[in-house]
Amino acid sequence: MMGAGLPQYLHKLNRRADSRDVDPWMVPGNHEDYPWLARQPVDELGRRMLAPRILALPRGHRFTLSDGERPVVFAAVGGAVSRDRKLRTPGRSWWPEEQITDDEERRISDQPAVDVLLTHDAPAGASPPQLPRATLGEWAGIDVMAAADAHSARLQRIVDVLRPAVLYHGHSYARYDQDIRCGKPGYRSWCAVHGLACDDMPGNTVTVSIGELAARIDTMRNRSH
Repeated sequence: MMGAGLPQYLHKLNRRADSRDVDPWMVPGNHEDYPWLARQPVDELGRRMLAPRILALPRGHRFTLSDGERPVVFAAVGGAVSRDRKLRTPGRSWWPEEQITDDEERRISDQPAVDVLLTHDAPAGASPPQLPRATLGEWAGIDVMAAADAHSARLQRIVDVLRPAVLYHGHSYARYDQDIRCGKPGYRSWCAVHGLACDDMPGNTVTVSIGELAARIDTMRNRSH
């Protein structure tokens, strides 16, 4: 989310959302203009207001949705390393604030467990389809790949503490589903990871009701005992 065309894009998106009576919430990832995001007004729940109907969820933001019978607790943990950052201009098309910090990790990890985690990066325990590592290393550079690995490991530590039963992420440009183990020694649980593809690619969206999500959560929780 960046560039001179951003205001026009947000206006168009907000108008379309208004016509469909929906309120898009976004989880910031990489390639975002984080200084610009930080200047946007905050609503009463701590969400950044990008347009009348468009909200950005800050790192660690928690919320609960219910179908009337079962509440489902969510947390949003955005951020990822731009593997193409050597091709970008700092402060114009790449911002270092895209990475989860030590303080953010501590603050997020000091919270209770959640049912669903919404992220941009994939945790280290997941294996999203991607180019061969040697090819990625040649293209991105060893130092950038090391930073990307460290960020995935940081996110995995958060997953191990929050123990979500379901996790949705982007960033990997691939639609896939994988069950991974998470948690700490003495209490290991299962998490259903769902990776989403990129814009304009098949598998870039999923639709699920709260009832369906609650059933999936129960299945994963029961499997963990």
